[in-house]
Amino acid sequence: MPDYTEDLKKTIPKLQFSARQLESPKEDDRAPTKTKNARRYASELNEANRIFQDGEIDRSIQLYSDLLESYPEEPLVYYNMAIALMEKENFPLAIKLFNHLQKLGFEEPRVWIGIGYCQIKEGRYDEAFASFSNVGENQEGFVESTIGKVFALVLESKLAEVDPLLDQLQQRGVWNQELALIQKIMKKKNRG
Repeated sequence: MPDYTEDLKKTIPKLQFSARQLESPKEDDRAPTKTKNARRYASELNEANRIFQDGEIDRSIQLYSDLLESYPEEPLVYYNMAIALMEKENFPLAIKLFNHLQKLGFEEPRVWIGIGYCQIKEGRYDEAFASFSNVGENQEGFVESTIGKVFALVLESKLAEVDPLLDQLQQRGVWNQELALIQKIMKKKNRG
């Protein structure tokens, strides 16, 4: 029987999770708890975000770093800097920032998704699966975390565990070319 694992690994594109979207302070948000000058903070964070979106990743990382010195308790700065570090493929430092976010009480599913993404890119598939599993079924990001679990299992060659997750995604009406290709290859493997 042919081994389809390498074929499956080739179907995994560069992962693009929505957790990689930058965050900006909202106008209706209360002023950050530790920040006395909320307008200045918002303006500086938005400028760093704009520079990031213009593709100046290194410069945005420097601006986020400067912001961390001025606003060390502001979770959005850590989150956005982690996203910028992911773009530079500095996954270990991005994970450290995501972990620090959790220490600050920023316990959102997108943090677990970001950690899982970094762990996949580092080849730590079991840890990635565990990180994605921290996103609950009723939480925002559950579908993305389930897709992340599929990728982690495929890359770890734990193919027997993939079918139930693919079924779950289909039942939720979530499907894309990569998932369909994984399912097709899985069916060939099961027949083969």
